[in-house]
Amino acid sequence: LNIKTECRITPPHEDSCAQRPITIYNPTENWELQANAVGAMYQSEITIDIPPTSTLAEITGFWFTEPYSGAEATITINNPTGRRIGIEAIHGTEAFACQGM
Repeated sequence: LNIKTECRITPPHEDSCAQRPITIYNPTENWELQANAVGAMYQSEITIDIPPTSTLAEITGFWFTEPYSGAEATITINNPTGRRIGIEAIHGTEAFACQGM
């Protein structure tokens, strides 16, 4: 099950999530995204694709827990279900974690 997506590597390491597209298809109930390193998702393009037949009611949230971990990132949620999908929380807990989002 796709319950959590984590980005824990600081750029410019090649395995960092920074400055790249990230697509999550059909997240489950209680799914969450965590960026746990300095600049981990800096300028990332995060896309959540929810299929038309999904019964998803709520995404647990997005956590950006280090400086610049989500700075200048974009989050797009494609939801063709016709229903509202809740987002429990979006947290930027350190300096500039969500700057320019």
